[in-house]
Amino acid sequence: MIPLGCRATTTGHTRLKRIVERVRGGLRRAKAEGIRLGRLAGSKVDSAKVGRLLAEGQSFRQTAKALGCSAGTIHRLAKQSHEPSSVPTAAT
Repeated sequence: MIPLGCRATTTGHTRLKRIVERVRGGLRRAKAEGIRLGRLAGSKVDSAKVGRLLAEGQSFRQTAKALGCSAGTIHRLAKQSHEPSSVPTAAT
């Protein structure tokens, strides 16, 4: 006779294996059907427009409202545009 604790663990493990198999099967099916999986693509906001509007003196919120996105997106794009280039420059 199987002790009660082992039986519960075996049952749980079996259920988990079935769930994992169903999820993986569904992902394989979706991939075979050409369904795009994963997180949606990032922001479609043009960083050049963001830079131009900010250079004109607009605030992050005003720029966000003008471009139809969040102020956080504007802040992130502004921060990215001010990061130093990773390409080394020749010393003169």
